[in-house]
Amino acid sequence: MTRHFIALLVLVYCASAMAADVKLALYSPSRAEQQLVARLDSSFSFTQRLDIARAFQKDYPVDAGVQIRASDLLAIDDPAQVRSYYAERAQANPKSELDLYMAGRYAENLADKQSVVAKILDLNQDSYWGAVLQSTAYPVDEDKDFAKAEAALLRAIQRDNSLPHAPSLLGEMWARTGKRAQAEQLFVEMSKQQPGNFDVVQRRLMLYPGEFKTHLSILDGFLEDAPHVAVAWDLRARVCRELGDWDSYLASMRKAVSLQPDAVNHYNLACGFSLTGQADSAYAHLFEAAERGLNDAEQYTEDEDLIPVREDKRWPELLAAVETSHAAQMRDYAAQAQRALPAQEKQKVAESRTDLPAPDFTLEQLGGGTVKLADLRGKVVVLDFWATWCGPCKMTMPQLDKFYQESREKGIEVYGINVWERSGTAGVAGFIEKSGYKFPILFGPNELAEAYGVRGIPTMFVIDKVGKIAHRHVGYNPQIMQILQTQTDELLK
Repeated sequence: MTRHFIALLVLVYCASAMAADVKLALYSPSRAEQQLVARLDSSFSFTQRLDIARAFQKDYPVDAGVQIRASDLLAIDDPAQVRSYYAERAQANPKSELDLYMAGRYAENLADKQSVVAKILDLNQDSYWGAVLQSTAYPVDEDKDFAKAEAALLRAIQRDNSLPHAPSLLGEMWARTGKRAQAEQLFVEMSKQQPGNFDVVQRRLMLYPGEFKTHLSILDGFLEDAPHVAVAWDLRARVCRELGDWDSYLASMRKAVSLQPDAVNHYNLACGFSLTGQADSAYAHLFEAAERGLNDAEQYTEDEDLIPVREDKRWPELLAAVETSHAAQMRDYAAQAQRALPAQEKQKVAESRTDLPAPDFTLEQLGGGTVKLADLRGKVVVLDFWATWCGPCKMTMPQLDKFYQESREKGIEVYGINVWERSGTAGVAGFIEKSGYKFPILFGPNELAEAYGVRGIPTMFVIDKVGKIAHRHVGYNPQIMQILQTQTDELLK
């Protein structure tokens, strides 16, 4: 340990000088990682993306790139399950640096992470993964200026400069601590390490908030070498809009549509045509957007970008097309909702339990009174975080209301927790009254969503009789009612 400590002191002392001279070798992702990225990019369903990630996580246990990408996605849905999975792998493979690193990466507290660092370094003082994990394991009061974390990451890069994980953390740290010049230089080097990786470009852009001409220069440099990345053209269009360059906006969105002709890209191109007085082109792409599934009528009727084309005689026809698309989608979802879960799937959703304490709360209820979670012990509780502007939330709520009305006599409590409202909560009562929902609505502060780890809505939690989060569901799922029935019946036993 003495040799390690001396090396650490030297690296801390030399970190600033070394930081300006970080050189990275080309990263060659495995075939499995490339396949995972391709599969994820081609799937627009969050549930499908989770299934893909689970399959790759299981099939490629020693592929670091696969494990990190898959686990980061799975942790959005169920962080406790990810933590448990890697803790078990580390216990089963105590000499695997990767398994230990992954366990430490998702450790519940700093002490557990430090314990894993010690295990890795005992196996290999020069471990890349040990150094990367160590950079995240220093207490704040021990490393206020992040010098030790910086030194650990530089040490990892010295040991293997072909891997992107340490540079990624180092760049984020420099950006967060105001070292913009160093972060910029490192992100440029990372772009050479991972040609065509747009994530690195987005990190560069974040270094220059509001500097749209700089954004445009960075994006054009990236697109010169990677003109096939649709999301880069979409972002370029948004930058051109901020700069008031509508010709460039339209040209960029046309390119984005040609590469990725989804509903959102068609809609954004239509907005550009609307604002530039090209009604025929606007309607062509608006009808395409509706047909491809962008069928929330409020999106069309409330978007100020479409004001210039609303007086057109085709406007009622467009809204009818939107409604037809929405009705067809609802029929499809209803058909899926009626399908019974196969026995194997029932067993899977019932057994995929977590065991995290549910953060307590006392919240105001729509219509009066308050609800305290601790007072509901002994019952199974379903919490649905939602907002009135959220399309997938509005698709989920009819099924949740039906589940509530069929299950409330069993000892199951269902609450919708309203969060993240953009214009305040004044419109919530009218929305619920118009919709006719019967399940109770609570008003939650944004801090509660954060406490529950909510990153997107709808997010639903199923809490067992002793106050533990048993299940978590993110996004819309046509079969959520059958899933809730299966999980709550199991918890009631």
